[in-house]
Amino acid sequence: MHPDFTQSAQNSGLLPQARQIPNRNVHLLGRRLTLMTVPAIVEAISSAIAQERKLTIGHYNVHGFNLSMQLPWFHSFLQAADIAHCDGMGIIKALGFLGMELPREYRVSYTLLMPALLEECERKGLKMFLLGSKPQYLSVALQNLREQYPNAGFSGQHGYFPRDNPQANAMVIEAINAAQPDILLVGMGMPVQEEWVLHHREQLNVKAVLVGGAIIDRLAGEVSDCPTLLSNVGLEWTYRLFREPRRLGARYLLGNPAFVCQIMLAKLLGLHDSLETDNATLEAAAQALANSSASRNPQKRLGEYLVEAGLLTPQHIRQALMEQRQSGLRLGEILVSQGCVREATVDFLIAHGALETSSTRPPHHDVDRHEASATLPRPLSSPTTSTRSLLQAAQADPKRLGEYLIEAGLSTPQVIHQALDIQRSSQQRLGEILVAQGAVRPETVEFMVTYFHGEAAPAAMSLAHSRRAYL
Repeated sequence: MHPDFTQSAQNSGLLPQARQIPNRNVHLLGRRLTLMTVPAIVEAISSAIAQERKLTIGHYNVHGFNLSMQLPWFHSFLQAADIAHCDGMGIIKALGFLGMELPREYRVSYTLLMPALLEECERKGLKMFLLGSKPQYLSVALQNLREQYPNAGFSGQHGYFPRDNPQANAMVIEAINAAQPDILLVGMGMPVQEEWVLHHREQLNVKAVLVGGAIIDRLAGEVSDCPTLLSNVGLEWTYRLFREPRRLGARYLLGNPAFVCQIMLAKLLGLHDSLETDNATLEAAAQALANSSASRNPQKRLGEYLVEAGLLTPQHIRQALMEQRQSGLRLGEILVSQGCVREATVDFLIAHGALETSSTRPPHHDVDRHEASATLPRPLSSPTTSTRSLLQAAQADPKRLGEYLIEAGLSTPQVIHQALDIQRSSQQRLGEILVAQGAVRPETVEFMVTYFHGEAAPAAMSLAHSRRAYL
């Protein structure tokens, strides 16, 4: 590996991690960002490999944010990704401008992430496949990695193949699967790399898929790292622009002002989403739910459930509603076809009380006020008689958290069983273990406890107490 690559990560002060910082999900203009530190992401990747489940990791920087505004499929890709971390101080500063001050450790650039991930590969003997870059740069990158991390395994395929040729893609996929890598690192640049992963992910026999832009060129030493002083204050773009003015001129000179205008206009007009955190406001949110549970309608609409469970944002529901008006399809069908939510999740919410109403709205309906209240006219697949019986018995004999997550298509029996094994030895709550592993989001756990376990708790018991009892 190029020596400057690791050195810049060490100089940043972010590697190794000096303090514990919780994982968070926040929403920036309808875009879900997973705020995680370098060690947390490495741990999530390692857990996915150990549990033999697929993990897709995307990232947002200013360029990626702009692309998500221009390309609906790109937005859907990042929304559906298991992790969409923050790669750039521009996003952190935008969140701060909109009211959330965040530590710098949430900026997870590949300059910081790759050394930690490669050390994990070396320690555990993991295998990584590099896809992208020019043949000569890929060869140098692989040679550097094999010399510096002899206990890990590295193989690769250059990115200069005809991506619109099905036969060529099939050969690349065959090469990847034949290498049996634990991690696939796709470095083709935005949005090419995301489009390739979107189309071929299901055919890949890998545990973790990462999209890394010019990371292979950097591993080969062909692209130098930005000085830490500039990157820490959000001026890495100026360094990149100075180095490659032709290639990056439009991206930065047009894209950056466009991003700033969007953020400023959103704040001025009050159109930005509320910034939601998973850990920092957990107890406050729990108490608020407990205080309001007696007065609110226990039955909600499908869109409200999806938003409250942290699976979609109000902005995403709004966009799906617009498509629903044009296509006439049911909202659930649209969300499932976009890969935003699984059909099992839609069926689960309908079966557990999500209201089913007509998609036809009355005149002068306030879209902004009810943007999260869209529902299916009917479930995508009706619940069976046995499911109905099970639901009727749920109040008297509430199921465990893991059972609900499996039924909703949000986890697998294998993941739950492995988490239960950890629980028996660590005495941690199941929800805490699943969240720490990146297997489920904290607000999803909170949602399950609130709407399912909470019904069986004594009326005088606070929701926070109830959550401790059942997790």
